[in-house]
Amino acid sequence: MTSPVPAPIAIPLIVFVAVVVLGRRLVLHHATVDRLLNRAMLWGIATLILLERGIAPQIGSLLHQLSMGTLLMEVVGLYGAARLWSGAEPASAFARQRVYDLAGLAGAAIILVVGTAARQEGRLVGQTPDWQTLVVWAILWFPLLAAGRLCWRAAVRELRSDESTAAERIVYVTLLATLVVGSGGLVVSAIQLAGPGATADPALVRWAAPTFAVSALGAALLAVPLVAWLRAHTGWDRAGRYCRRLRPLWRDLTAAVPEVVLEPDLPAAESDARLIRMTVEIRDALMHLRHYLPEDAAGADYVAQIQRAIAAKSSGAAVRTRRSDHPAGPLVRDIDSDLRLLLAMARDWPQGARGVST
Repeated sequence: MTSPVPAPIAIPLIVFVAVVVLGRRLVLHHATVDRLLNRAMLWGIATLILLERGIAPQIGSLLHQLSMGTLLMEVVGLYGAARLWSGAEPASAFARQRVYDLAGLAGAAIILVVGTAARQEGRLVGQTPDWQTLVVWAILWFPLLAAGRLCWRAAVRELRSDESTAAERIVYVTLLATLVVGSGGLVVSAIQLAGPGATADPALVRWAAPTFAVSALGAALLAVPLVAWLRAHTGWDRAGRYCRRLRPLWRDLTAAVPEVVLEPDLPAAESDARLIRMTVEIRDALMHLRHYLPEDAAGADYVAQIQRAIAAKSSGAAVRTRRSDHPAGPLVRDIDSDLRLLLAMARDWPQGARGVST
């Protein structure tokens, strides 16, 4: 009994899914929905491994039925996560999931009981349109369709939302494509089983190929937040790039006005938190330095004004009282506007310059 998916294709896909599961288990295992998804993916890995029944052809029929059981456990896990995505109460998620898991285990047990004759004859359940196949399909199809329906509705709802970003819309479209692939696999399998294609597919490639495809697409979707986490913690997300662009300006301003630096024990591990902190500290430093501007700096551009203010403060100049109709530099509006102004200022800021002599 051979494997339905060749090893050169199956092994890289299994490794990819396993790497995603391991990465998510290490860094994305705190939220309830993440824990449910990670559990479901573990069952998914077991399903893919069991589908490679060529590793033990003498018990290939048993491995096939076990793969159906693990697939069922994966689906009930995804159903629990989809319920959360659809607005179910998170506090009772694991209580609900225990019920779903018991139902999945009961369904897996029924598959093994119904498939006893197939195991004894050394054939696969689903090769012929008999009553055992119909029972097994009913056990698998109902939770598959229920979970797919919830995911479809949630993805469509998010796509219609004005708050979804372009990247999020790509993820939702990919999710819809994954659901289409899975549904298409079910339809093709049903058509082939009812027609002459059943005997032409003894390895049930029509069943295994969509399973591998959906698992790979699902793992790619669930890898998106993992990649985002890695980018944020390595400083290669947008906020991290902004932080690197602001750093020379921030370094010089906070060196000139160290009292604006926030307490070092405040959490700033995330790029977004670091960016907000740097923006606030730069803005506070600029507000402080405007009181040290010499009178002859009024005609200079803003960067030159701040450099002269740094030099004046460093030389011990007295604080100057500025008139309200004579602001130093652009007005403070909101943090997004300030960030754009500070990035433009950082672009013009001389590297290594802490001020100019007056």
